[in-house]
Amino acid sequence: MLNQHPADVAEQLAGLDIKSRNIAFYMLSNAEKVDVFSYFEPDIQQEIVKSLTDKDLADVLNNLDPDDRTELFENFPDELIKHSINLLNQEERSIALNLIGYKEDSIARLMTPHYIQVKEYYTVKQVLAHIKKYGKKAETLTYIFIVDGKNRLIDDLKIGEILLADEDTKVEDLIDHNFVSIKTTTPLEDALEVFDKYDRSTIPVITENKVLVGIV
Repeated sequence: MLNQHPADVAEQLAGLDIKSRNIAFYMLSNAEKVDVFSYFEPDIQQEIVKSLTDKDLADVLNNLDPDDRTELFENFPDELIKHSINLLNQEERSIALNLIGYKEDSIARLMTPHYIQVKEYYTVKQVLAHIKKYGKKAETLTYIFIVDGKNRLIDDLKIGEILLADEDTKVEDLIDHNFVSIKTTTPLEDALEVFDKYDRSTIPVITENKVLVGIV
């Protein structure tokens, strides 16, 4: 594929089965990955994204033209957008958030992707094991956030509720689906009023589809 135009390479790879295509793409240099990736159809781009390690995906996304990356995100489900944006460096992440509609004065610009989320079918024992494994990267352990299979927020729990429960208790038996959240498009000033109203130190940030994408 040496000296071929990226569009020609993309066309050749598109004709392969998924496994062969993913392997062939992985064998390209970092620069070639970026050039070829933008010529794939959206469905193939999603397949490629899911096959890459976070490091390789980060290399591709951070070097894509911002307009191409925005078009890519527009075809992604919310959960994949969240994962992809969190892999961007600070400068590219700021650009990406702006281009996909998160204005400078919106709360989404201040959110962090570092938090603990679990599923409602987890037992307390599993939650504690999850915290032990991922807690060092979390911005806060004050709250644990519960999501469904599509990463939609369904509740949150204070860490104290977890610590005081029996280890065999399931998360679904502790939650009441009554929680406070802020949408990504909420202006910063309005978000601060929510903090004051509910006396919260941490609030989850969700999309219009209720997908959890960060906390502030």
